[in-house]
Amino acid sequence: MITATPTDSDRCVAILAHCDDNVATLLADIPADGAVVDLVQQDLTHIGSIQCAAPIPFGHKTAVRSIPRGADIVKFGAVIGVATESICVGQHVHIQNVASARLGTPESGSSDAKH
Repeated sequence: MITATPTDSDRCVAILAHCDDNVATLLADIPADGAVVDLVQQDLTHIGSIQCAAPIPFGHKTAVRSIPRGADIVKFGAVIGVATESICVGQHVHIQNVASARLGTPESGSSDAKH
């Protein structure tokens, strides 16, 4: 759940590129479990905060809403993948829990799009 809290200079920031996105891109490494991440829009307006479940590298994505298994992963307002497992708010969203919407999955041997 996103909570509206003021931005603190000691906290990490992630950008939500589009209002329909269910992931945000981290603008710095998340160093520890439980780190609070401030969510901003492209114009850097603060729109809320989430708590990350584990360390996540710079440039990677975190879930801003719960994403059920099989649901679309949406970034920039477009489907970029499908959740291969349920993903909680603040969890790292990457190849361990997403199948590409364009490339298929290595396990399936498919290069066809999922959507």
